Amino acid sequence: MNGRRRLARRWATACVVASFLASSGCVIPPAVQPAGALQISLANFPPGTEPVEISLATGERLRGVFVPADPNAPVVLHFLETEASITVGTVGPRRYPVLRDLRDIGLASLVFDYRGVGGSEGDRSPRNLREDALAAWREAVRRAGGDPHRVVVRGISLGTLAAAFLMKEGVEPAATVLVAPVRAETAAKHFLYEAYPAVLAWPVALFLRDLTDVDIIEAIRSNHAPLLVAEAKDDFFLDATERARLDAAVREVGGDFIVATADGHIGMAAEAHGLLRADIGFYRAVFPGWPPTDDRVDCVLESLAPKDAARFAADATLRERLERLVERFRIEPPTIAAALALTHQSIDIERLEVLVDWIRRTHIYRFEPRDLPFDVLQAWVDLRDPCVDIEPAEVLPADVEVMRTLTLEIVEKRLDDLPESLIRHAWLEELDRQIVYIGSLIDAVEVWDEFRIIVRLGGGLPADAMPLLGRIRPRDGLRRIVRVLLKNAGIPDRVVQTAPGDYRIEVWTGSGWRSLGMPDPSE
Repeated sequence: MNGRRRLARRWATACVVASFLASSGCVIPPAVQPAGALQISLANFPPGTEPVEISLATGERLRGVFVPADPNAPVVLHFLETEASITVGTVGPRRYPVLRDLRDIGLASLVFDYRGVGGSEGDRSPRNLREDALAAWREAVRRAGGDPHRVVVRGISLGTLAAAFLMKEGVEPAATVLVAPVRAETAAKHFLYEAYPAVLAWPVALFLRDLTDVDIIEAIRSNHAPLLVAEAKDDFFLDATERARLDAAVREVGGDFIVATADGHIGMAAEAHGLLRADIGFYRAVFPGWPPTDDRVDCVLESLAPKDAARFAADATLRERLERLVERFRIEPPTIAAALALTHQSIDIERLEVLVDWIRRTHIYRFEPRDLPFDVLQAWVDLRDPCVDIEPAEVLPADVEVMRTLTLEIVEKRLDDLPESLIRHAWLEELDRQIVYIGSLIDAVEVWDEFRIIVRLGGGLPADAMPLLGRIRPRDGLRRIVRVLLKNAGIPDRVVQTAPGDYRIEVWTGSGWRSLGMPDPSE
């Protein structure tokens, strides 16, 4: 009986809403949702990022960012999904590392928040998409030196409708990428039926207007530029008939239609916050010979001391390795690229993506990378180990189970013998959060004259803590684990052989290498 009453109340509510909509006329769904902050912090973006704002005919201003790449780089114009803002930056959950990833392969990025979102002025409405898109397009062309064929349009979810408006208006970009496309005619209704029971959804759906005045399928048919469309296999925003029509339209104009394995529409949109698997090959086909690899290699070699640069001139294989590395990643300072090429000559370039991400996220303990001697920089990124090399995936994040067995104490002492207990840290839970804590605490005190790191072992190493521990000596396993900890903490380390089969860890103190005392895991 109670279930029937609840259903009756829901039905009555739906009827009231439907009656209100009928009396007030059809309504435009609130597809553009609030998100982000009023201000943009450039600290959350790659080096050189600029804040950008453009004025609309109404006097309102759109705000966003421009992320530069190589000189004269093509520009990717981004249109985001709903409930999204570029003010979140490029690092962390729900953010947009794709701006950094595109910069890696030589493409600049321009992205604005829609009206009423983030720092952009005005009222939120999908009816503003056309004017917002055209204003952003004009700025993108200007940033590309006035050449529209140096601009790529990339839209996600709601942003695919903004891109559709540009196709409808006849603009001619170098290429268009549509991720998780939606149709203005049915998007709101599909969402309504996904979010609510049909008995509640259909009375309201009767009075919903189209999101905006653009037919994405017809817009695609008018497109003459290279086209990449990616959607999730199970996307409730498109039914089977719509998906077939979209697929046919894409193939009709010679585009590529990809059905990804992402988890539905939301998963597909989230995946597009980074580069998709198909992205790199698509962009390289659109801009063959880009990025300017020779210029990037020259930049790296010019940053090195003559003796270090000469190693690449004397070894063709090593230079080719550097070329492949800088073609895929743009790393600052450029000396890090040289260090990676020298220390990781056997690891596939794509597998280094995790390591490059770690380098960008890890603050080197007390030092700036550009201030380190080149051999120290090499040691910092070196994952080779006498027992089993460290995998790039291990340095970020580290194994939490191992953290429960080890205590890594970073102890710094001033000349007046400040108590050692001031900075003492046990690795017990989430490593990333604790690293931030260590960094903020050390930054809050003066620059100290000396420091030491103490490794303590409590309770022995668990046999199942890491798969390889059952295959190597306990002291080798301990050394390897401690090196992972040091790398997570941003402390340069190196392994020095002391006798056949025996090694010690040394850490960089700023004035030289110092041996790290290690406990005996057999005790």
